[in-house]
Amino acid sequence: MNTADMNTIAINTLAETDEVLEFRQIDDQSIEVIRHLVQACRDGEHGYQAAAQQLEVTDPLHAELMEFSVDRGHCAAELEMALAELGVSSDSSGSITGALHRGWINLRQALATKEHNAILAECIRGEESAVNQYDQASLSSMPGGLAGLVQKQAREIAGVLARIKSLASADSMVSK
Repeated sequence: MNTADMNTIAINTLAETDEVLEFRQIDDQSIEVIRHLVQACRDGEHGYQAAAQQLEVTDPLHAELMEFSVDRGHCAAELEMALAELGVSSDSSGSITGALHRGWINLRQALATKEHNAILAECIRGEESAVNQYDQASLSSMPGGLAGLVQKQAREIAGVLARIKSLASADSMVSK
């Protein structure tokens, strides 16, 4: 890789314990991987918010979906901050087509039914897409602090996926 393909950067590592100033190099491909993760997080943030807004505020699922939305927004913000510390724009605009490919394709249809099972099934689909994107990102070569952040978020998203699957399973038992 030549120097034109590399961004020499000074980053403030987003370690879970201490913030350590490190000098690292990150290639353009890794920057794009992080940008895609930012957009996947924003898609999840908006998807969960849209799903929650279709439910009554008193519905326990409403609060949980809003919490997932806030968490996903926090993940996006962490990634955007990491890119900013690298001196790179997150460029997280994205598109409807991109959101469709990232797993939130049938959410609008599921929302029309306002049925928990349909909504949760689409949330599962969206989370599985996010998990796949994080799995792919983990194959990229990134500075340690950034790789650690991606791994931490991957674990969080996998946990949300497990929780949603648990909610869907419990909901299907109740509706039988």
